[in-house]
Amino acid sequence: LERRTGVSVNLIFEVEGEPGFRQRESQLLAETAANVAQVIATGGGVVLAARNRAILSERGFVLYLPASVDAQLARLARDTRRPLLRAPDRLERLNAMAALRNPLYESTADLILTPQSGSVSRAADRAIHALEQTWQRPARAA
Repeated sequence: LERRTGVSVNLIFEVEGEPGFRQRESQLLAETAANVAQVIATGGGVVLAARNRAILSERGFVLYLPASVDAQLARLARDTRRPLLRAPDRLERLNAMAALRNPLYESTADLILTPQSGSVSRAADRAIHALEQTWQRPARAA
């Protein structure tokens, strides 16, 4: 989104607010999902819009990699680029976001790989196996 607009997510939030950002995010998802055979790593809030969840479900294989709020807090300790985390109490904000987003991701996901799923290589093997069971490789041009 930053590459497309030429401005930072922070600036989009400052000028257009979260609704403007979400609209741009939805448009980019729809355009990107129209292509085939690619991996799309979304932002955490993409699942908030029912339209986005439908696009993800219809056009792809949704792999959800949940992280605990404590793990997120540790990862984001020095991150100042996320507008939604500019709050006096980041833990409270992350808990509220998780309460809203996690059920949406869980209901949209084709596969959920939790930290308890075993090693990274086993998790990757599970993801590859699940993809092979559901994904059809596009035909190559002659």
